Amino acid sequence: MSLHTGDWEDCEIDTFDISLDKENPRIPESRRANQDYIRSHMISYEGVLELASKISDWGGLFPHERIIVIQEKGEYVVVEGNRRVCASYILLRPWLAGDDEVI
Repeated sequence: MSLHTGDWEDCEIDTFDISLDKENPRIPESRRANQDYIRSHMISYEGVLELASKISDWGGLFPHERIIVIQEKGEYVVVEGNRRVCASYILLRPWLAGDDEVI
């Protein structure tokens, strides 16, 4: 990945083609390989549901906040924007939140 933003390109990627960062230091290291656990952890401890509510109220992601991904081993992985991607998962498929009362 180039650190020079001029080398970056804008693209559209389906939300569910983006993987949450397995190297995210907010996630316990022993559980990072499991996308379901990462999502669950972020919902429980990182305010993802509140963020999803703000995104919904706004009518989408804030235009000045980009999600940055890299392509690694054939998949897109979030480098910046894990909470926003996770919130987007929930908005598109609410049952992923796991708790009907929370939804």
